Amino acid sequence: MPDTTQLRRLPWTQEGKPVFTQVGTGGTVNQVADQMEAMIVRTAKEMAAQATRQARNPETSEEILRNSLTLLSAAVTDLALVAELRGERLSMED
Repeated sequence: MPDTTQLRRLPWTQEGKPVFTQVGTGGTVNQVADQMEAMIVRTAKEMAAQATRQARNPETSEEILRNSLTLLSAAVTDLALVAELRGERLSMED
């Protein structure tokens, strides 16, 4: 197992295994990872707002609420990964 203390874990996997790159602010891979993390955060915020609107609407069907909850759950899972990844990077700065 490689020493991953100076490697950044990326927000995607390859064949179910974590993918890493060198820590740093530059480089195409780091930029793509930053963009992907930002997209995940935006998507989670949008899904939360949509789910809230649907939940407050008494005419929203159970099926739509279930689908919305499923999508929101996936968004929260992705958002938790971003928080975890950013926490790992913060611990590298100490």
